[in-house]
Amino acid sequence: MNFGGPPDPDMFEVSLFGTGVGESIAVHIGQGNWLLVDSCRQRRDDFPAHLSYLQEIGVDLSKAVKLFVITHWHDDHIDGASEVVKQCSEAKVAISSALSAQEFLKTLSIYNRRDYLLDRGKSGIQELGIILEDIKKRNANGKHVFPLVRTHSNHLLYRSDDCSIYAISPSDMSIDKTIREFSEIWGQISRGEQRLIFTSPHQNHNSIALWIRYKDQRILLGSDLEVTNDSDTGWAAALNISLFPDGKSQVFKIPHHGSPNGDCAEVWEKLVSSENPFLAVTSYSRGRTQRPSDEDLGRLLDRTTNLYCTSLPKRSTIRRESAVERTIREVAKNRWTIGKNLGHIRIRKKGTKEEISVEVFGSADKVIKRITSA
Repeated sequence: MNFGGPPDPDMFEVSLFGTGVGESIAVHIGQGNWLLVDSCRQRRDDFPAHLSYLQEIGVDLSKAVKLFVITHWHDDHIDGASEVVKQCSEAKVAISSALSAQEFLKTLSIYNRRDYLLDRGKSGIQELGIILEDIKKRNANGKHVFPLVRTHSNHLLYRSDDCSIYAISPSDMSIDKTIREFSEIWGQISRGEQRLIFTSPHQNHNSIALWIRYKDQRILLGSDLEVTNDSDTGWAAALNISLFPDGKSQVFKIPHHGSPNGDCAEVWEKLVSSENPFLAVTSYSRGRTQRPSDEDLGRLLDRTTNLYCTSLPKRSTIRRESAVERTIREVAKNRWTIGKNLGHIRIRKKGTKEEISVEVFGSADKVIKRITSA
């Protein structure tokens, strides 16, 4: 696939990659420097999608990547993340403060053992274990002085002459709730009530959403942050930080694959441009409810004509009996689509006067009309 060369030094770029069960992002933050967010692979043994792309356009991974943010540790966002840390040896690595709490680290030390975690494949907690061990070895060898960045809302993660990157979540309350979850799990372990498979928290209020200032541009990367019933968590808490108002984003990575639980009216009002913004969404084709649904796309098309999706989930015609489906889920915890497609949305803009341009590769495409189910 011909991607051409890297962006010009003064050009911003947001590249969004999706496989149908995973997503990752590469952002050019000026002067040949890059931010990477999350990780996904087209197939289990592949190189992470954004790393492959950067190599294709001639980027030196060991020097050019300055920051790697793991927004949360659901498997569709962290697959291959340990490879990113290995390849991008000059990058700072940022995770939620909740994942550096002693309650989580003690739990991690137990569940990261390969002889203990009966997970039929590499899980998010194993990826995190490898990453933490790699960073520990780096610092012990004296080659790097980059500690793990423990982030939270209203946290400046990176600054240069042209660019600033802020975490706008998770909130203090979200971090506290997640730590309490880990405390309960550790209590079960201490009492001998271990669970053989460690499952990640289902709630996404601990996801790291990012606000990027690049010259006169604003970019909002929504991660999987959700709307909650608590004003101290989720999008409500993110909107209440001292950073805003700070302009409006013309580029918005839609949270949680377009699901309604990530759609916050106040975000559209306060943070996103009303002048035909560029919206990018990744698909999620695992499970009963595939995203974005037809209704999700219709809702987003009400906001803009510039809507792009890494791939539209296939509406399966296979309908198994409930007992058969239940048995499959019990036997195979993780099911992978053979030959799943990789979609790549590339958004670029040069200077203050040039127009934003969008290119699509692989299964990605522009959504130009509402889709009605057959």
